Amino acid sequence: MPSAGVTIEVPCKPKAEEPAPVAAPADVMERRDGHELQGNAYRVITLNDIAACEQACLAETKCVAAEFYQKKNGCGLFDVVPPVVRAKFIDVSIRKTAVRPGVVKPAQGTSVEVTPKPSGAGVEAVAARAGQARPAWCSQQPKFNAAERLVCADTELSALDMELERVFGAAMAAKPGKADRGKLQVAEDAWAATRDDCQANRVCVKAAYELRIEQLRQQLGAVPKR
Repeated sequence: MPSAGVTIEVPCKPKAEEPAPVAAPADVMERRDGHELQGNAYRVITLNDIAACEQACLAETKCVAAEFYQKKNGCGLFDVVPPVVRAKFIDVSIRKTAVRPGVVKPAQGTSVEVTPKPSGAGVEAVAARAGQARPAWCSQQPKFNAAERLVCADTELSALDMELERVFGAAMAAKPGKADRGKLQVAEDAWAATRDDCQANRVCVKAAYELRIEQLRQQLGAVPKR
């Protein structure tokens, strides 16, 4: 106890600083020059370049892809990602969310687990653990492109690939002449290139499969679904 009249200063304990929240990952646009989207835009506006078109897409929640028409200075905004094909004087940009593998902490006390996407040889191991049915080529090819890796690692896309194989087989069987079967094979190869242009964009790959299956069904007069 201090003597009378003596003052003792007690330093105040500094308040612990709370960690600043980490900003949520921002959406980005992945550009593909010299390509076009095989679908209909929900809105077309006049802009000067693809960069401005990308910003217009990012400003709208429902926009997932943009297409810039160089000769017309037109910007098409899409709410779905249709198949992407090569084209002159048209540029495409597809919306993606930038998320790093690991744990993203938007604020104190909350966390979001983000699982890294498998790639390369890891595709087969992931699929085997999941016990999913996959196309035969997933275990036969020596290497895969981005779209193929996605198909082999995704149950729904694998099912679509196997359904396409079934419908395509029926379409080939319905062609009486060698020339007709050759044309159908060329069309199928061209479609595969279109799917591969989607790279790792799941929405784009799925749309490509669904469109091709529907085309073949129409040629056959509607093959019943399994």
